[in-house]
Amino acid sequence: MNVRLLGVFLACGFSIPVAQAQMLQPGLWEVTSSNMQVDGQQLPDLQVMLGQFQNMMTPEMKAQLESQGVTLGGKGIRVCLTPE
Repeated sequence: MNVRLLGVFLACGFSIPVAQAQMLQPGLWEVTSSNMQVDGQQLPDLQVMLGQFQNMMTPEMKAQLESQGVTLGGKGIRVCLTPE
């Protein structure tokens, strides 16, 4: 399960540069997801997975995400996009 969870978050992390390449407007964006499946199997709710991921993260990982404008929690993942 942890490998799948890590895979989901890596996919989300890699999707941020792709989203930026699509000419999104600068600002605070919240990425949410529902009805996620991997290999035909239903994944737990995103909030449950975010909670598990936050427990696995080291303080260094948290600091790196925050320095890039990414926060986990709420209803999903929040990303702050700057004009650069």
